[in-house]
Amino acid sequence: MLANMTEFGKVDLLTPAELDKASHGQVDIVLNPLSVYRGQRQTAEKAYEEIRKTGSQREMVARGELQERDPFKKLIDYDGQVRARAAELKGQKQNTNSPKP
Repeated sequence: MLANMTEFGKVDLLTPAELDKASHGQVDIVLNPLSVYRGQRQTAEKAYEEIRKTGSQREMVARGELQERDPFKKLIDYDGQVRARAAELKGQKQNTNSPKP
């Protein structure tokens, strides 16, 4: 069973543990399809307001309100994903070049 935990939906927002308990273990996957997107939109709104008001994002940077690349890359294991994709592509290339029986 899939649980779609979308904000502003018809059901209460529950954690995977709460869903597991309430469903007696019947939930296989929990989706939070728009949570990050909605957070990004709210942050974008603040950034646009700041730039419109001051003409620059300089103060947002000084206040630490804009994320640098490295913390995000670490969060999503960017380097690991790149290595995994490179290995996958290398395997596909080797399979393509293998003689067919």
